[in-house]
Amino acid sequence: MRSTGLIAVALCTLVACSSKKKDDGGDIDAPINNNPVCGNGTVEGTEECDDGNTTNGDGCSSTCTNEAAPLTGLLQKCGQGLPDCPANAPLCFGLVPGGTAYCSPACVTNGTGTTNAQGQFPATGQQGALTPPANNQTCVAAYTANVGMPQCVIIVESTPADSPLRPNATYTNITFGCAVLCGANQTCPAGNTCNTGIGPGLCLPN
Repeated sequence: MRSTGLIAVALCTLVACSSKKKDDGGDIDAPINNNPVCGNGTVEGTEECDDGNTTNGDGCSSTCTNEAAPLTGLLQKCGQGLPDCPANAPLCFGLVPGGTAYCSPACVTNGTGTTNAQGQFPATGQQGALTPPANNQTCVAAYTANVGMPQCVIIVESTPADSPLRPNATYTNITFGCAVLCGANQTCPAGNTCNTGIGPGLCLPN
């Protein structure tokens, strides 16, 4: 409900108002709002921004402070209610149940390979190696941050669809996506956290 002039003047007797009456006889400016509501779409009081929600990672945090611009391409958040993934990172997948999914390029498509006794694809040049080989440069080209190391290491799909891969098994229709290995001291881009429970540690969206 809009405040009346009487209420606005009464507030000035209780808190310090932001301005005084204008010398030219104009109206008294509105007092400072000392109880801003984050997420209502209006910047109030000490808020730095207010984009109408309380979601982190979209440029305005859940406490209405400015965030670094969200990533586009690799590690861009995706899923329900979020923008579609861009052309340079069209895949959308998550690595943790219930976690936030992210966009990635396909760094291997229509691949084939035969796993070794450890259930892994042998190194390039060895019998059974993944063909075509993993292309890390595709990951690097789609990554706009300067923290972490993009790598072509995530099996998105294969035939048969085994997870984990079985030892000494042949796979076709293999698609790999990218992941970002955490940087020195487990650092990741703003809006992401280093998950040390996956491999050597991967940056995942908050």
